[in-house]
Amino acid sequence: MPGNKAKITQADIDRLQKRKIPVYVGVIGHRDVRMEQGNDAAIRASVSRVLDRICKECGESPIILLTALAKGADQIVAEEFLAYAKRTGNANLRVRIVLPMPEDVYLNRTVGGIPDFSEADKARYREICRSCEPPYVIPYVSGNSEWDKVKDLLLDNAAGETETADRQFSEVERFISDHSMVYIALWNGELTQSAAGTATGIKDALHGKLSAAFVQQPLHIPENRPIYHIYTPKPGRETKPYDYHIRKIFPEPQLESGKSWYSMTPFEDLVSGEEALRDEVLSELFSADISGEKKPRVKKKADNEAAPLQRLIESEQARTGGKKSEYLCRLQALSRRITEEKNKADDREKKLFSQINKIDEYNRKLIGLRKYVLGKRYGLGFAHSIKPSTAMVQDYFDDSDRLAIWYRDRREKIGKRIIWLAGLAYIGLGVYSDMFNHPAIMFAYLAVMFFTYIIWRRNFRSRSMHNCYVDYRVLAEGLRVQGGWYEADVYDHVKYKNPAEYKAHVANVQDYYLRKQKNSITWVRFALRSINLEVMLNHPRTEAERIGYADDVDRVRNVCTYWLGLPDEKVTYPDGTEEWLPGITDPITGVAHTNKAGKRTPPGQAAYLHKKIYGNPNSKKNKAEKLGVRKMAEKCDRLPNRLIIGAVIATILLAIYIALPLCGVNFAVRMPEFIPFSMESILLFLAGAFPVAAMMVNEHNRIMGYEEDLEHYMLTFVTYKRAIEDVSDIFAEDGNMKNSQVAASKAVACQEILFEIGRESLQEHADWAALNIGRAPVVPN
Repeated sequence: MPGNKAKITQADIDRLQKRKIPVYVGVIGHRDVRMEQGNDAAIRASVSRVLDRICKECGESPIILLTALAKGADQIVAEEFLAYAKRTGNANLRVRIVLPMPEDVYLNRTVGGIPDFSEADKARYREICRSCEPPYVIPYVSGNSEWDKVKDLLLDNAAGETETADRQFSEVERFISDHSMVYIALWNGELTQSAAGTATGIKDALHGKLSAAFVQQPLHIPENRPIYHIYTPKPGRETKPYDYHIRKIFPEPQLESGKSWYSMTPFEDLVSGEEALRDEVLSELFSADISGEKKPRVKKKADNEAAPLQRLIESEQARTGGKKSEYLCRLQALSRRITEEKNKADDREKKLFSQINKIDEYNRKLIGLRKYVLGKRYGLGFAHSIKPSTAMVQDYFDDSDRLAIWYRDRREKIGKRIIWLAGLAYIGLGVYSDMFNHPAIMFAYLAVMFFTYIIWRRNFRSRSMHNCYVDYRVLAEGLRVQGGWYEADVYDHVKYKNPAEYKAHVANVQDYYLRKQKNSITWVRFALRSINLEVMLNHPRTEAERIGYADDVDRVRNVCTYWLGLPDEKVTYPDGTEEWLPGITDPITGVAHTNKAGKRTPPGQAAYLHKKIYGNPNSKKNKAEKLGVRKMAEKCDRLPNRLIIGAVIATILLAIYIALPLCGVNFAVRMPEFIPFSMESILLFLAGAFPVAAMMVNEHNRIMGYEEDLEHYMLTFVTYKRAIEDVSDIFAEDGNMKNSQVAASKAVACQEILFEIGRESLQEHADWAALNIGRAPVVPN
């Protein structure tokens, strides 16, 4: 395995452990949960069952609960989350608090003259906070980043600020929904018209609604969140048999405001007088088994006792003597619909956990390939001191990039071995059948074929290394763009219409990446969202960064230089020929860029793509790096044609050699005595060997992907070239760079170009991934 041969220390492993991609779990629920008669224990037991299921699927991935820690459901789930982590000894479970407003306002706010948090609620809040990191406060959605101006009004619940508070609570609910992969809801099932509340959060999670300012494109797939619904009544409501049971909500029901939870269940076919059955069947629906373990087979009598609907069907069949009745048909139809609903939920749960397992697989491979991951550091290429947020993204990029390179190299090496082993097996068979008949050759042929099959079975069929390569390459390319956006403070002026809002938000890759199809790489979007949230929570933007555009034009120019590249410059060779190559001298500073080895080399993706396409004469790795994919694709196109021509010539000569004696012409080629084969055997062997060699070359080309890579590189190279020209024109314009307004205007212009080049790169790479991944896309609902 390639990589650093130095001894790996525990500190190195700890650094990799900290860079694991987490799985975020959101919580939403009523603030006035019914808690009398020991209901608290029932709720905690249901939450514990959900955590058992999630922990079982997440493996080594960190599981982080996102909560606003409001009174009621939020505090109950957070307490059980921490208690579960302590009870099981699972250090991967953590709680992160996201507040809609500063903590002092949040805890001391009054509603209608009544404190929103009682002293007992404040005590529970502070007790939970002792086991958590400091809370994160989301930005003020109205564009005013100075909380002091509205703090007093929010504390007094002034009439003009009630709407502001509702918007903040709505925004924090959507923030949790946007960043959560799984949702735990403590809800009574009733829908309301409120702009903020449990029902609104449920609808947003099921319908995939993002932040209020997000511009949803027509072809974008809404990201709905699956929900574990724990039916939790409010005080003063009648107790139901299914209270505190768990229901999985994975479909996308068309919820209509004003209707109750019953509109989501198929009971409208029941005849009057059977309302009591409704509660029993609901109890059956809500008592879903989410343990993931197979239940032992039980007796039919016990099944009937646990299935009231089936018991009623059997009693109706006994009453009618097996004859069909309208009531029996309705009951059977209801039973089928309930079964279909359960099957759909189970199917969606499997798809959800397949994505969670992908994130866990990434984390396990990160540790398993730690020698390779801790090897040579490529990084995003920035030459100056980068921001902490950029450094954090760069760490994830390094790991993803190395995993992708490892699987690419591994796939190519094993593919070449299989091809040449198959070719060697054919040669052995040809020698045995046409030239030298000996049992040892046949045994060698069988051994080589068996070994080839074992390699193919283990590496191509079971491990799916090509798909792993695409997975990690897609993730790495998204992180490459995200790192550039973080470093240059590229603002998301497309997502937010109000400048005061988009100045507070750096563009996020997942909003523009892999948005038009659903397949097995959907987990990359969750991973990117989780990584960005980790950056946001660990390195929150300062107040100064939220106020306006960055005036650091030098930092933006450095990002343009080391991400995009430098303008072309003319190079004259000793023979007098001239060629325009990616620039190696900064046109502003006049300093030539060199790599770690001291060689003059241009930075940026444009120069990298140019070397990939046209070759790098200084490369000592392999022929493809030296000649470039363009020449390699041309060579690989010519070689199979020449081999086929050789096969045709050998076949014609063999036909002539066999036909001439049949026509009465005495013709024979006497072979030298040291060659124990006849000319006929040699021609027969060549007539078969050349087509086999041509097929081997074609298969080699398919594995190496020269033609596909060439088209991908060329499309991306043209895009980057255009961006470099635009950036060069901006800096070439007249203007005093010492003037802060001029510098800021140039920085803004470059930021817009960086945003557009990032979006174009993501879209082009998403299309490449969709075409190259070995799994079928899924038609979205």
